[in-house]
Order: sequence, then C-alpha cells, then structure tokens
Amino acid sequence: MNTIHMQCMKPLTEMWAANLNLYNINNMIKRGEEVPNFRFNALEEEFVKKLSEICRIFSKHGKLNMTYDIRQMLEILKIKDWRNIEPFAFYLNPLNEALEKVI
Repeated sequence: MNTIHMQCMKPLTEMWAANLNLYNINNMIKRGEEVPNFRFNALEEEFVKKLSEICRIFSKHGKLNMTYDIRQMLEILKIKDWRNIEPFAFYLNPLNEALEKVI
C-alpha cells in the first residue's frame, strides 16, 4: 500500500520541491542577490515540467478542461516594463497574481 501511495504522490511532491526552489530563487532576486542565469533557468524549467505534469494529470483524471502552457505564461511575464504599459498590465496583473499565489 505504501508503494502505491508513494507512486501516486510522487508528481505532487516533486512539484512542491520545484515550487519551493523557484520561490526561494525569486526571493533572492527580489533581495538583490546575484543569481546566475543558468541556475534560475534550470529551476524555472524544472517548475514548468512539474507543474505541467500536474496539469496533465488533472486534465486526464480530474475536471481540468483547459490546457495551460506554463512556459508561455512565464515568458509573457518577462516582457520588459509590462507593469507600466496599461494594456499589458490589465491582462498580465491577474496572471502574475495567480502565478505568485501558486508559487
């Protein structure tokens, strides 16, 4: 029973770990600490893979009907000065708030 439970929970626990790592590196960046690009990119990629897998599982075995391109969401939020461009801010603020809530 434990083996089955561990297999079932593996995607979720892996996503939690990837989420925590991305959260921590984002906090380091906000504090002004120097973070190598390769490190940030690796942690972001791991987060994208793990959250995409959770979304795939929920769409296959749950009630998640929409598909989510996690990579695209994160890339859009990298648009320079989007907070100062009113049309971008209108659409991207809710996306940013939702992703911050998830992370």
